[in-house]
Order: sequence, then C-alpha cells, then structure tokens
Amino acid sequence: TLRVRGDTPSAFAPSRNHPAPLPAGKDISGLKSIVGAAGIVLDDSPTATPRKAIRFFRVQKEILPAFLASEKGTLIKGVDVTRLVTDENRRITGAEITLSDGRKKTARAKIFVVACGGIESPRLLLFSRSERFPNGIGNSNDMVGRFFNEHPAVNFYADIRHTRSTLAPSNDIGRTHQFQEEFRKQGLGSALFVFRQAWLLPHHNMPIKLSNIPRNLAAILWRLRRATLYIGATIEMKLSNANRVILSKDQFDCFGNPIAHLLFDFSQEDLKTLDLCRESIREIYRKIGATNIHEAPVSWSRHHQGTCRMGDNLGSSVVDRNLRVHEVPNLYVCGSEVFVTGGAMQPLLTIAALAHRLADQLTDVLPLQPQG
Repeated sequence: TLRVRGDTPSAFAPSRNHPAPLPAGKDISGLKSIVGAAGIVLDDSPTATPRKAIRFFRVQKEILPAFLASEKGTLIKGVDVTRLVTDENRRITGAEITLSDGRKKTARAKIFVVACGGIESPRLLLFSRSERFPNGIGNSNDMVGRFFNEHPAVNFYADIRHTRSTLAPSNDIGRTHQFQEEFRKQGLGSALFVFRQAWLLPHHNMPIKLSNIPRNLAAILWRLRRATLYIGATIEMKLSNANRVILSKDQFDCFGNPIAHLLFDFSQEDLKTLDLCRESIREIYRKIGATNIHEAPVSWSRHHQGTCRMGDNLGSSVVDRNLRVHEVPNLYVCGSEVFVTGGAMQPLLTIAALAHRLADQLTDVLPLQPQG
C-alpha cells in the first residue's frame, strides 16, 4: 500500500525478510563516498512512493480513495469524538461525537479502535470516566499516559569541498545504525545518525517553493563555493513512568474536556547519549576535513510514543499483544502509543504494520461478535 522504496540494507541496518517492494529511488553513492572517508556506512531511507512522480506521498491521495470506494467503511468528517461511553459490563457502547454546530450524537459499533496518537489517545481514555472506570478507561492500574517518550535530536551543519555529486539541486540523504552497539555497551540508548548533503534545496521532504529562492539567495551563492553537509542524530530515550500524559486541572478545550498536560524530562542517560552523539559527529567532520561547524538547537521528531503500552501484564501495560485494552473486551488502541520502547527509528512503518495486523485480526473477530 505504501509502495516503499529501499536498497539492500547494510550489515548495520535492521534486517528484512524480503527486499523492499520498489528499488531505491535515488542514488546516494556521492554522499556515501564523502562520509565513507570517516568509516561511515550509509543506508538509504525507506520511503513511501506516490503513484505519480510529480506528487509527494499523501495518505489522503494514496490510501483514502480506496477506502472510500470500498463497502467496508464510511468516512465521517466534521465531527469530534468527545467521550467514550461504557456499560456495566465494561464494554464500549458508543462514542459521543460533537458536530461542528455543537449538536451531540452517539456513534455505535461492535468494536472501537482509538488511534489518536501518543498524547490524544491517553487523553481520550482518561477523561472518559464512568462508574466502572472512575480513573479513566483501562486505567485501573494508573498506566494510561505513562512512559511517554520522543526522539530528540542533535543537529550540526558544516562546510565541505564540492565533488561531482554535491552540486545536484536536490538532496542526498542517508542514515547509519553503526553506532548502536557502541552506545549500548556504555549503558545508553541507541542512536540513528542522519546525513544530508544539500545545495539549492535544503529540505528533501518539502515541496519545492520557488518563492524561497530569492530569500535564500545568499546561502545558495555560498553553497556554490562550499557544499553544506548536515549531520544529525536522533536518540532512544530511557523509559520512565514519570514521563507521562495527564489531564490538566485548569485548562479545557472548546468542548469542556481537560486538555492534555505533559510531564516530561531528560534522564541523565539521555543527556549522556546526546553528548556522545555530539562528540561522534564532530569526529566525523574532523575526519573528512569539514570546516565552519555549527550546532543548531536540539530538535524534536514529533514521535509521541509509549503512553498506552503493550504487554501481557495488566499491571504494567494498557493493551495486550493484540492491541485490545486489557479491561475492555471491545476496545483497541493502535499507533505508536502502544510501543514498549521507541528505539531511535522513525515509527511510521511500524505503525502501518500494526494497523494492517489489527485490521486482519478484526476481520476475523467481527463475525463472532454478538449482535446488538
């Protein structure tokens, strides 16, 4: 469905049982040669591919039309789910929805799936309190919202000499996993290093905007003289049940429900991992003779993970291995919020795999559900 492109992975990359459905879409041999001088082994980035080359991959254009054309689903737009309603048997009987004009309705189904992300999914469960779930749905053991984690990243830019490949107008981008074992031996989280060499268009995943060129003309002219090499690293954070999503006590959304309040901080291990990434990046630059090295602020990947974690133990998890909420027979959660660890990798393909797995399972389960 995603039409993922990718090359044969190196020995450092996560293994695959089968090759990517489509071959790699871009030759990054020039970038591999540049950083290879520092002993870095790059892999290309598995990338979802649109069916028309002139477009970027968009779910609403690549996947949604097939869903709308099928007889297995109905898309309802312009509504917000403002509460899940339960009965005395701990089943979800409906989802309260609020229309754009303020009217409230109830959507009923045999099975419900919450897939609102690592912040909004626990928020919905927490404020859907009832007599059976006074602390929120699935939260009898105070696990909903805990173990929030993200992918913070250090970011560096430096100048390198031009080669034949560095004057291409678009980006070369590659990643390496080769530091993972070294970091783990030191008791730290893993790290994913990203390398991007850009000349005219600095952001590989953004639409081309010619209006940006005049504003960035000075930088473009400088890159005619010296190429820019970006190196960044996202890290795996140490899990902490103190990093969590709770409900705000004094701020509410337009429907009167408490907004999410995030309690979140770095551990000492996280800070050490980030520092080790900085040291490693500066050493790479030194080995390839880069100059004018600049560190940008730490950034965030917007990968909200771990707040409805999966597990067999009701006391330490929210959903079981099939993504069903332990305490509710007809409620499932799907997304990066069920991750037990965030690792250092982007979560999208794992989320997609979990969604396909859950869809296949529900196809088998639904005929067995009682009517009514």
